[in-house]
Amino acid sequence: MIHNYEKQVYTAVLGKVIGVYLGRPFEGWTKQRIQEKWGAITRYVHEDCNKPLIVTDDDISGTLTFIRALADSGLYEKTPDDFFGKTWLNYLIPDKTILWWGHMCHSTEHTAYIRLKQGYQSPESGSMKLNGKEVSEQIGAQIFIDAFGMVAPGQPELAVELAGKAARVSHDGEAVYAAQVVAAMVSIAFVEKDIHRILDQAVAFIPPDSVIAQVHRDVRNWAEQYPDWNDTYDKISEKYGYVPFSGNCHVVPNHAIMVMAWAYGNNDFYKSLSIINTAGWDTDCNSANVGSVCALCAGLEHLCDTYDFRSPVADRLVIPTADGTYSVSDVLEQALYVAKIGRHVMGMPEIPAPKNGAKYHFEMPGSLHGFLPVTEKTCAVNTNAPEGFNGEYCLEFRFENAKDSPCRIETPLVTTETGGGYAAPYTPSVYSGNTFHMKGRLNGNNTSLKMYLLKTDGGRIYSDPAAAGVDGIFDLRWTPEFMGNVIALGLEATSADSQPEKAFIDFIRITGVSKLIFDNGDTDFSPWLYSMTEKRIAPFTNDPVPGMRYFLHNEEAGVAVTGNRSWGDTRISVQFKIHSADRAGILLHYQGLKRWIGVIFSRQDLRIIRNLYGEETLAQTNFIYQENRVMQLDICSCGSRIDVSIDGKNVLSASDDQLKSGGAGMYLDYGCAGFGRFAIEADITEF
Repeated sequence: MIHNYEKQVYTAVLGKVIGVYLGRPFEGWTKQRIQEKWGAITRYVHEDCNKPLIVTDDDISGTLTFIRALADSGLYEKTPDDFFGKTWLNYLIPDKTILWWGHMCHSTEHTAYIRLKQGYQSPESGSMKLNGKEVSEQIGAQIFIDAFGMVAPGQPELAVELAGKAARVSHDGEAVYAAQVVAAMVSIAFVEKDIHRILDQAVAFIPPDSVIAQVHRDVRNWAEQYPDWNDTYDKISEKYGYVPFSGNCHVVPNHAIMVMAWAYGNNDFYKSLSIINTAGWDTDCNSANVGSVCALCAGLEHLCDTYDFRSPVADRLVIPTADGTYSVSDVLEQALYVAKIGRHVMGMPEIPAPKNGAKYHFEMPGSLHGFLPVTEKTCAVNTNAPEGFNGEYCLEFRFENAKDSPCRIETPLVTTETGGGYAAPYTPSVYSGNTFHMKGRLNGNNTSLKMYLLKTDGGRIYSDPAAAGVDGIFDLRWTPEFMGNVIALGLEATSADSQPEKAFIDFIRITGVSKLIFDNGDTDFSPWLYSMTEKRIAPFTNDPVPGMRYFLHNEEAGVAVTGNRSWGDTRISVQFKIHSADRAGILLHYQGLKRWIGVIFSRQDLRIIRNLYGEETLAQTNFIYQENRVMQLDICSCGSRIDVSIDGKNVLSASDDQLKSGGAGMYLDYGCAGFGRFAIEADITEF
């Protein structure tokens, strides 16, 4: 049994995320340029570079997406090699999600994606034989790999096996060995906290005659010989730098300076991150890998001994994939997801979700679920829960001068931050009809506390004030109804006096029904995540329904979807029109490009299709659609039954027990289709 398993996974994910945010602003800079500007990297420098701190980044999104292969297959540690490639095809939208889309034979990952689309399966998709030695040995496999160590804690052999399967989707040779060493180090660090012993053990899992193994021997010898890491860096640059190991971003130089940072850091999280970031090159990737291992060595309580890495971040994450479920997330949510996979892999018993499945539960020291202050003299901190709360920890909302103006904290529900080079498509976390249930305690008889939703225009939708009872305990339920999109969930406090006061938040749970209505003429597509070639707002001449919106797609499998895997039973009502298309229809229980239930029209028939990495017809009837005819299409999926009606007449039914949750939207193959009024209602369920 692994001691404090969930806490250690949280620590490792947090260490990786801190590393990314620390190194991202100056990615690709040389050591000389960094030292000339800052001397050494000892803090977040994003403001110096006029960049945001919280960004989309492939190191984070790839790590926390590709690990889903183990759960999505249902086979966990026995997931076959080819399924890791199928996972890429499920979650990747070209030019939009996860990867750096740098084109064929320039971006190794983009090259592998093209190979997968061509029909090659993993591991051939990333093979040296297919893509060449230089392309296949760039850095990408290493940067995506940490989570495969997290799901095999104290079992480095298994971590290495899983890491090899995941890495070979896109890479080969030394890139795979580097990834396997990192995964082994993460795995070992759950049970061994001395970085030098971790390095000794991890490198033994790769061939001793590999370049990566020689890198470890040389760098650690130089570290013993030279007290100053700058001298070792010079040796690395000469023997293992970008001149002898070329390409867009070769793994060998970057792995070498990671070994340097570990060797000189001596279990010190702050020192190790300072070294690896000051050394330059692929700073966000290298800092992320160093951070995950060193965080496990240092322990959660010691990550901020020298510098406060945590407060500015508040655990915020952006994970853009073709499934919008985790578009906007946080470190604790993702860590618990990874740990849940790890418990399956290791055969450990499952544990209940914190606070009965509350989305915001704060049940880890320092966790904030993204809540940050947006007004002066306001603070959000994680603290020990008062007596009578549902767990060990809670959110403490501190404020003063709330008499003069309201004090607020917020957590994001959507994002537009991309960080440069990475898109951030999303579906919202919150929809009209959701019920927010917040419990907590007010300290101060004169305090008023409300929840609110921040709209895109800056306006707010407010709950009633929390009604405090005995000892200030409150239990607030709120079901807002609204049109359009909301971008943040906030708490607002006001007071009858100006003294410092506080509120303690036990949890915020989201239940109820998600409702989304697009009336004819609406042009706001912000709640949609789409892979269509183009959106068309302008109507066709003589449209029978004013305000029809159209999507156009030049190949197979275009989607425009909203919602997430918390959506269970779903009811859809849509005015649907096919201008001309090979296939078009409506999706429900959508979990990615290769995981959905579809009500799909072809030129000859109508089918209910289940796609689980391959389409299977659940029901079929003859139906020839008429071009430009507007149909009233109604779909109800309740339990395992799916019913389809056209213009009020039931035309098709089917049953499915495999895909029972997920988003909804539109599907299109080679053509153009549109909709007028589109209404969705989905019951929220756990997933």
